[in-house]
Amino acid sequence: MLKQTGAAETRPVTLEQLKGHCRVDHDDDDDQLEIYLDAATEFVAERTGLTLAPSSWEIERCGWWSDCLTVLLSPVRDIVITYLDANGDSQTVDAGLYRWENTDKGSAEVRFFSTFTSPAVLADTYNAVQIAIEAGFDDPAATGS
Repeated sequence: MLKQTGAAETRPVTLEQLKGHCRVDHDDDDDQLEIYLDAATEFVAERTGLTLAPSSWEIERCGWWSDCLTVLLSPVRDIVITYLDANGDSQTVDAGLYRWENTDKGSAEVRFFSTFTSPAVLADTYNAVQIAIEAGFDDPAATGS
């Protein structure tokens, strides 16, 4: 199951950028403009399937998978895979044992290399394998993009 673990701390467009585009030079309507900005961001995200601002997500699985795992987020920025070993201790899968890539279908795919051997995981546990995902576009204030 895909769940959001960290909400975006920034908007894809700042209030100042919105006010400049709308030629608003006062602060009287800032609260209402922020409501509009949040609604527009949510609308675009729902319609396009894009994760507009940087945010954290997690998929929990009861075990390993074969072939590829499709992540219904775009764009994905990073993926880290951890698991609970047979003793219940958290272990991190070496990033050199798998690869992930964004697809042109608005998702990402995670595949293990042939050198990966599935370690035993804690039995009867719905979250024996966790896939931590960072998704969303760059923070414009941080990167200038």
